[in-house]
Amino acid sequence: MVVAYPAPVRTLLAARVMASGVCLPHEEMAALNERFEVPPVRNYGSVTDAKRFVDEARSAAGIEGYVVCFADGHRLKLKSDGYVLRHRALSSVHLEKNVLSWVATGAVDDVVAILPSEIGERLIAYQATINAALAAHAGRVRDFATAHRGFARKVLAALMRERFDAQLQPALFFAYDGKDPEIALRTLITRAAGSDNRVEAVRDLFGMTWSAEGLALPESEA
Repeated sequence: MVVAYPAPVRTLLAARVMASGVCLPHEEMAALNERFEVPPVRNYGSVTDAKRFVDEARSAAGIEGYVVCFADGHRLKLKSDGYVLRHRALSSVHLEKNVLSWVATGAVDDVVAILPSEIGERLIAYQATINAALAAHAGRVRDFATAHRGFARKVLAALMRERFDAQLQPALFFAYDGKDPEIALRTLITRAAGSDNRVEAVRDLFGMTWSAEGLALPESEA
């Protein structure tokens, strides 16, 4: 899901001597392929310029990254920035507050570009639902503010409570003061994305429903 491979392939990543626990060097792993028909991971040789290698590895496209093996057997994972970004995006879709944050901050277009099409389509539909509700609320409070221009703010607030959800009051006063009520509504959504409880508090207001059920997502990875 994170990196597309043309076909399933078994690759020998490492082999360990059971008696000593020591990992075999790559050339000995290659010999195991003749016996078990499992090709070893590709060896890219030694690194002479560490900074250059790290920079190139992080900017690489279409790969997960590299495993750096030291002479003493110590190993480090070095993943490309693109892989890390996509993995985080895929992992984040489990939680609606993360998805709502993308909508609130206008990040959906950027995130969709790195997601599989099925997840991206569901995200775009989710955004469309919220944006439609936001536009409808903004239009209603604009009309209400225009119709009650000149009313005292206290009276306006009392009338508003009879007709609107209390969470829309900041948007109403934005409109009453000649400001764009959508700014206040975006702020409301941004704050709601801070926790699951806040998401639930605005769910009915924006008619939103998010579920990652049925989506093939990667396991969490250290």
